[in-house]
Amino acid sequence: MRLLAIDPGGMNGLAWFKEDFDLEGFTQVNLDELPHWLEAHEPKPDMIVVENYKLWKHRALQQSGSSMPAAQAIGMIKSYAARSSIPLVEQSPQILDNAQKMSQVKMPTDHSQSHWVSAYLHGYWYLVKNKHITVKMEDLA
Repeated sequence: MRLLAIDPGGMNGLAWFKEDFDLEGFTQVNLDELPHWLEAHEPKPDMIVVENYKLWKHRALQQSGSSMPAAQAIGMIKSYAARSSIPLVEQSPQILDNAQKMSQVKMPTDHSQSHWVSAYLHGYWYLVKNKHITVKMEDLA
């Protein structure tokens, strides 16, 4: 199974995994480039994992006037997945702390460089959760 993991937003993080679940590559593309990147990327993934987005009441005022780029990106990704008959799984951003600990991959302090790492962590979490890869306890020590 080839997995594509995506952190959606104005800048989209993408990480893709080979059939043996090793990381094959990663990149970041802006919202306007996302549909073209998805269509051009080869080989096509067998599964897409995307971070979901919810507008919480306590954050609504902060987001007022936003064009909601994460929601736009998720719509583009869902459309691509449906047209391509690729199963799609949404994951909560709340997995990121535990995924960082398990993978020992930390989010960069420079937010502009964090999107692909977030995508990688979503892919990693999915693979662990679905028992495609395992975390060795000594790796956590």
